[in-house]
Amino acid sequence: MRRVRVLVALLVVVGATSSYGAPVATAVESSASPSVAVESALADPLAGLVTNGPIYDMERIGTTTYLGGDFDYIGERTGPVVSLVASTGDRTDVLPAINRSVSSQRVLYAAPPDGDGGWFLAGGFALSGDTTNIGVAHVDAAGHVLWSTPVSGRFNNVRNIEVHDDIILVAGSFNTIAGQTREGLAALDRSTGSVLPWTSTLTQPNCGFEDATLANGVVYVVGNNCIFSSGAVLRALNYPAGTVRPFNPLTPTVSDPYQYNVEYFDGLVMTNTHTFDEFSLPAVAPCPIGNHSTRVADVIYAATETGVVGCDLATGEHVIELPGNRDSAVSADDARVYTATSGRLNAYDRDSRDLVWSSQTNGSFGNPGRALVIAVSGANVVAADASASSMDVQPRGGLAALDGAGGITSWGPVADGTVRSLAVDGDRIVAGGSSPRSTGSPVTAWLV
Repeated sequence: MRRVRVLVALLVVVGATSSYGAPVATAVESSASPSVAVESALADPLAGLVTNGPIYDMERIGTTTYLGGDFDYIGERTGPVVSLVASTGDRTDVLPAINRSVSSQRVLYAAPPDGDGGWFLAGGFALSGDTTNIGVAHVDAAGHVLWSTPVSGRFNNVRNIEVHDDIILVAGSFNTIAGQTREGLAALDRSTGSVLPWTSTLTQPNCGFEDATLANGVVYVVGNNCIFSSGAVLRALNYPAGTVRPFNPLTPTVSDPYQYNVEYFDGLVMTNTHTFDEFSLPAVAPCPIGNHSTRVADVIYAATETGVVGCDLATGEHVIELPGNRDSAVSADDARVYTATSGRLNAYDRDSRDLVWSSQTNGSFGNPGRALVIAVSGANVVAADASASSMDVQPRGGLAALDGAGGITSWGPVADGTVRSLAVDGDRIVAGGSSPRSTGSPVTAWLV
């Protein structure tokens, strides 16, 4: 193991009363394997924390624990789902824990509001105390699970749901839901989550469907054929009869193998790539709906190639344009528009377009997180990213401190290199390492 001799400055912490010189110190590279997470085996107060890079050393003064390493962010381990106060972006615990199911699923694809401050959660996940693979669950405003409905099949998840007064339309990749055979399409009783008798004669065994919408007694559904190379599916079924209608506009000349989204408005059936009228004839969409969209009254907020667009379906007017791309998740309420880009959750004022708040997320293997879904209900917002280890992290520069309860303090001087070693000198912390970060070159001094 190579020893790197470096000159460091002492970092003054709470309780210091005078300046201090810069003695020579030796930084010893840790022999432990780097880990992007602070493992719970290190005991309190470190349990439940995560960084986006390795931690090489820790020291404690009183009840404060100081961390040094090669990381830019630190936060509580939230897992893939977090709830935030809509007006401020502050964390709030109004959701049950979302865990990995017996089918190795832990993903949320949709979370439409229930109108009373709660949510209908859709995806593939387990709830606390159980490993059953849940596809849809109803959670009230206090985070209590009112009902949950399991799914099973090739991918064991629900991709999208549409909530109506009495029913919930379910589309996904499943073969059974609540033990009843349904090939990727089902209707649930809104109040109980029980499966309704409605069945579809349109099937894609083991593939399922991406999205469905119900309008004027017709269910329009999109999906992608995962077995054969015949491209995408855009079909229509009668509700509640379940019989297939003569609507099949995607021919080989216009077929797109990636259909994620379908909306109906004023006689038009719109997907993320095509628009047709009710007679399968090509038409012009008044607004783009993108891969991700949410609709508030007649305004649809969509993620497009050039950014997030809010568009009035009746007039085609763009009422708001925000930064983003076609992979940005998007949601909105009467006051704000919420977007997710790589590494950040953002809230914009709907009228002024000003950024109200922005929150950093941390994905797996130190990569930035990216929320797959954002949903607003009442005073709270839900964001979900299947790969995220923490969706509420704070920026730091290789140094961080935790209080006696394990909370992250505001102390966080920015080191210009990787912190390899920490030492306690009275009420001060000595830090040594290499600079710039991750290159291995010796650092001469850090003055913080």
